[in-house]
Amino acid sequence: MVTYLNEGPVHMSTISKRLQFNRRSMRLRNYDYSNPGHYFVTLCTNKRYRFFGYIYRKRLFLNSPGRMIGDIWLSLSGRFPDIRMDEFIVMPNHFHGIIEIHHRAQTNPANPGNLQGRILHSPDYDHGRLRDHYNRTPYHPDGTQSGSLGRVIQAFSSLTTNAYINGVKDKNWRSFNRRLWQRNYHDHIIRSRKELNIIRQYIRKNPETW
Repeated sequence: MVTYLNEGPVHMSTISKRLQFNRRSMRLRNYDYSNPGHYFVTLCTNKRYRFFGYIYRKRLFLNSPGRMIGDIWLSLSGRFPDIRMDEFIVMPNHFHGIIEIHHRAQTNPANPGNLQGRILHSPDYDHGRLRDHYNRTPYHPDGTQSGSLGRVIQAFSSLTTNAYINGVKDKNWRSFNRRLWQRNYHDHIIRSRKELNIIRQYIRKNPETW
């Protein structure tokens, strides 16, 4: 169970100022990112290309690559027993998600999360089969601290990139140059329940502010 000590006023405008998407290091210095708590993460596609769908009249329409991104995100709780997924959304050129890191003995099984938006029908996309495949495929770490937020995001980036490459080869998905995602990602340590609920609302309303 995560306990928050700071329950003071939090405004989305304050949080938004911290969401500056650039390539410099965005980690909080000397902070242990394996600590229990909620973390808000944002990943942007390389050059902000819209690989995952589109927005029309403030509604989100995901294509097959966008559905793949959401499926892999949900599969991560099967790989990492000390995390569970909270609110998240796949946008045309970026991804927002909340991860809770917890202690297994103190929590219930992982919440499957909530994939936002209307998903376009795609006959070449087998939701259940792909999820099972991602859960079985081993992931080999490259030195990031075990059980940390960084390790989870490494796995997410690697799995989605490899799956997208297969989609380019087998399903004629739009190709990308060198990398699918930008080199770095943005994280925000959520420090209160009020802030958590504000960020959840921000994620849900992301298509409306596109």
